[in-house]
Amino acid sequence: MSYPNTYYKQTIAETNVRPPLSGTVECDTVIIGGGLAGLTTALQLARAGQSVVVLEAESVGFGASGRNGGFVSPGFATGSDNIARMAGTEAARQIHRLSIEGVEFVRETIEALKIDGARPQPGITSVLRYDDGGSLKAHADEMRRIYGYELDYLSTGEVRSVLKSNRYFHALRDPKAFHMHPLNYLRGLAREIERLGGRIYEGSAATGSVLDGAEKTVSTSGGRVRARHVVFTTGGYTGPLNGRLKRSFLPIATYVMLSEEAPELIRTAIATTDAIGDNRRAGDYYRLVEGGKRLLWGGAHHHPRGLTGSLGRGTAARNGRDLSAAQGSEDRACLVGTDVLRAPPHATDRRNATRRMALHGLWRPRAEHDRHRREAGGRRHPWSVRPLQAVQAIRARLGRRLCRTGGSPAHLLETASSRLVARARGLNAGENQMIGRMILTYPDAARRTGTFLLLALITLTVYSLGVSPAWIGLVLPTSSEWLAANPALGRLVGAVMIAVIAALNWKALRQLPRRWQVAGVWLELFALLMLFFYSFNLSFAFIAKKLSFLISQGVVTTLYISVISIAVATVIALVGAIAKLSKNGVIYGLATFYTSLFRGLPLLMQIYIIYLGLPQVGYVISAVPAGILALSLCYGAYMTEIFRAGIESIPRGQTEGATALGLSPSQTMGLVILPQAMRVIIPPTGNQFIAMLKDSSLISVVGVWELMYLARTQGQTEFRHIEMLITASMIYWILSIGLEYMQSRVEARFGRFNVR
Repeated sequence: MSYPNTYYKQTIAETNVRPPLSGTVECDTVIIGGGLAGLTTALQLARAGQSVVVLEAESVGFGASGRNGGFVSPGFATGSDNIARMAGTEAARQIHRLSIEGVEFVRETIEALKIDGARPQPGITSVLRYDDGGSLKAHADEMRRIYGYELDYLSTGEVRSVLKSNRYFHALRDPKAFHMHPLNYLRGLAREIERLGGRIYEGSAATGSVLDGAEKTVSTSGGRVRARHVVFTTGGYTGPLNGRLKRSFLPIATYVMLSEEAPELIRTAIATTDAIGDNRRAGDYYRLVEGGKRLLWGGAHHHPRGLTGSLGRGTAARNGRDLSAAQGSEDRACLVGTDVLRAPPHATDRRNATRRMALHGLWRPRAEHDRHRREAGGRRHPWSVRPLQAVQAIRARLGRRLCRTGGSPAHLLETASSRLVARARGLNAGENQMIGRMILTYPDAARRTGTFLLLALITLTVYSLGVSPAWIGLVLPTSSEWLAANPALGRLVGAVMIAVIAALNWKALRQLPRRWQVAGVWLELFALLMLFFYSFNLSFAFIAKKLSFLISQGVVTTLYISVISIAVATVIALVGAIAKLSKNGVIYGLATFYTSLFRGLPLLMQIYIIYLGLPQVGYVISAVPAGILALSLCYGAYMTEIFRAGIESIPRGQTEGATALGLSPSQTMGLVILPQAMRVIIPPTGNQFIAMLKDSSLISVVGVWELMYLARTQGQTEFRHIEMLITASMIYWILSIGLEYMQSRVEARFGRFNVR
């Protein structure tokens, strides 16, 4: 067997070794990948009477399926609220019911197959690391009301009576969920598959596939399989065999560690047999094994050495019991395939090759197998039809094809970074990634060092800018003389104090909910901006006297010009984009010349040419129409490229499908292409609208009484230029905020079916 030396291997119930594939075999369905998804699918297909072959590169359960925390509980990582937003409330309920029944499927399978080595233990507790018991109570009430599913709410006192850590506040305990030995469970499934006539070949990595035609062929180094159906369940270990599948999710390094035997020490910190997981997206999870003698601990983004997680080293003095003496005896990493939506993934291509991957949770492959059974002609389970239709509805409404993210720069960057982290964490033991290992091995020390370096950088920056320490004298009048006598040292002290104040302010803001964090940042930065303006010794009486005139005359004119220019530029951009996509050389030439000319000339020059140049050929144009025309032509050229890129982002298959349905080219563009392209077009177009609003100030050079013109002329009357310019700037900002809000609403409208 090729398993690494983990706790699960050491406690394996049986050691049957399966041979590699040799020669040619035939079957109804070949499944590539002998993890949880692959074996569950194979089991159910075998139960339906199909002949099944499973190809596993190592041994069954070699990857994350056989080295996870062993938690079996309902739900999805993306959250029921997100699913409801994507597919509707009723669909979300059906999917969650499916997950509840999936947990029961695992429990029933263990009992029916007498997989004693799985050793299921009831109870999973999910803890909060912040004080918000109300949300947990509301969730428990919702589960009881909608699904009839009971969750036990635990108060802070109840939580800390069993978990001796001040990091934890409230919790929900699921008495129906359980934790188990995942590797023994998988080997039990494999044994049953073989009893039903299925064949499993270990050490048989798939090296090639031919999926066209009615008969599919999958090759290994020692043989090949001919089948009517192919199912890919390779997860985080997907290789180049299926590049599109590999690019559709990220391989994430995750860990499970076993402590040394320390039953007395562990009892001082943990007084429950429940499995524990915190509420973070990639949090800590742990459970007692061997009757409480050892602690099995894991986490997706934290190195577990020395138990430096929730109950580990560095937290003992201030947060709870010290488990740092219970050193870990193992440290093994494996790869988990993370789906973009963290929801049930499933796709079948035209060649009848099914992909399943990133199945977060031990029950979830059960939720997926039934669709494949129907596709392959098997019987269907009575409870799974509507929930699986809801799952597919999510994918359809999102417009998400199998590899939507494949090959994008952002995805490639994330993939590369995840592999670098995996390497630093020991997946390639030969690599000496010193800094990465130090950060992952001593996260608290690394965090403190990083904080110190950041404070030092802020101090150095403030000192280099020459910020005067006079403000210290205002706060501490007794220090004025010392500051005057020691200017250089005073600057350093002032820089240090500013860095410390910034750090304390950051810490305080981080204690607030996210919405209040945003509001706090805005209020603080706005207050600093006002203080900066206040230092100019402005005449607020003069501003108040002129403000109404600036708004009634200048703002109205600015908005009038901007709104008309935006509308005309949008029409020009749409026509120009269609022209640039045309196969007619004349039309394409006109469009490219237009965009090149008006993007190449400065806007101010365009205003002068239109206002002063057109009269030279006999066409006299007034200042306001000249400004509107210049803005429209200039920004229409920029927006032409935005519209063109948005239209081209829609796959050609959409146009072909619309044509097949009998839609005309104009109907295809208006009903199919543009509604989808707007999600890509709106953000950069919104930026262009805001830029156009501000650039309307350039029209003041031809005497238009817009906002900037009035700010300059009104400021000249009493030599109060800075007052009027600052006031005009603030008005422009307010108008831009209004445009930003409108953009966000329109963007949400067109993007409501594409929520990630």
